[in-house]
Amino acid sequence: MDSDVVIAYMGKPSHGVGYENRAAFQGCKPVILLIETDRSMTRMIKGDFAAKFIIEYREPDDLERSLSELLRELRPKLLAQRAFLLEMREEARILGRRIRESRERQGMSRQHLADLIGVNTECVKALEEEFYVVNPSWVLLYKAAHILGVPPSYLVDPSITEDQLRGLEISRTVSEFAREYNVPFRDYELLLAIARRLSKGSSIDKGQLRSLYHRLKHYRGEENG
Repeated sequence: MDSDVVIAYMGKPSHGVGYENRAAFQGCKPVILLIETDRSMTRMIKGDFAAKFIIEYREPDDLERSLSELLRELRPKLLAQRAFLLEMREEARILGRRIRESRERQGMSRQHLADLIGVNTECVKALEEEFYVVNPSWVLLYKAAHILGVPPSYLVDPSITEDQLRGLEISRTVSEFAREYNVPFRDYELLLAIARRLSKGSSIDKGQLRSLYHRLKHYRGEENG
């Protein structure tokens, strides 16, 4: 993740190059593949999703010249990418902290969260302390957010505040309650507005919503008994 570009020699079979290629793709890093003319390249490397540049050469001098030209051509894009990733790395510290804070709010240990996600404890530790380096997949983040009871957007968008998070949680709880009790849309909107006002920055559960909805229906004279 600290590299600007991956350069791989493809003259001999190597399991490592496939892993590096995948890491480059996850980090949006271009890959330059070097191979002698008339040699074949594995389809696993040719068919993956990384941005690839292939240099075929006969002599070392040809390789040096072609590689130098390509790097000069890529340099402006690589510098822009580096600046973007440095900024993202600062934001990643916030994201890692949010995973830790959300886990601690649930009273959950790293081991417990790791078991629920399906990774080892070191992965959770790295997510919290070295988020940028780990560069987790969307599947992992989505599952972690589901387990921690927060929207995935809260983990990946530093602009979402704690108050906005509570607002999202209240909206989700009211929506679930409305579906379970077949609440009409006009009542749903009114119930959501009241719940947001009464919560005063804290969460609200379905039991409180049930009591609130009964009071609302009683006020309208719609309840029987």
